[in-house]
Order: sequence, then C-alpha cells, then structure tokens
Amino acid sequence: MAVKMHGSISTSPVTDDVQEIVQSLKDRMEEELKRKVEFLHALLHRAQVANGISYFVKVVFVAGNAAECIHIRVFKPVAGEKPSLVKIETNKKLSDEITYFS
Repeated sequence: MAVKMHGSISTSPVTDDVQEIVQSLKDRMEEELKRKVEFLHALLHRAQVANGISYFVKVVFVAGNAAECIHIRVFKPVAGEKPSLVKIETNKKLSDEITYFS
C-alpha cells in the first residue's frame, strides 16, 4: 500500500472503499455522461490528501453495447460528508495514465 502524504499524490490499487465511492456516484456520472450506465468498475486510482481526499480514478463502464474508459475526480471531505463527483474526463484509453486534473 502506498503511503499518503499531506498534499502529495500517491498511486494505490483499487480498494473496496474506492469501488464503493465510485458506485455511490453512479447516478451523478449518468447525469454528466447523459446516458444510462449498466456496469462500472474502478481499475486504478491516485489519491491526494489535503482537507479531505481527492481521488483520481480510472473507471471502465458499459453503456448500451459499448465499453468506455473515463477518469473521474472525486472529493471526500474529512468530516464524514458524502463524496462528490468533481469532474469527468472522457475519451480515455486503458493505457492512459491517471494524472491530476482540476
């Protein structure tokens, strides 16, 4: 497991917690993508700790007959509030590295 330092970005394998966060944001992703998502799975993530945790997650989803890859940015506050979807980057490839984006 990677060590997370305040303000830095670390790469880690997807945990059950990260997958649950992604699943909890499915409705918001559907709104942003303007389509029904039948299946989604987090593949890899990076985390940045600063007044909460910003997750940058590579996600594969199926909509209709097509599978697509996106990167999402999620913010999870420290004080027990629910995570929120900050941004989606579309048209990603499985080979694309996850990087910081605002």
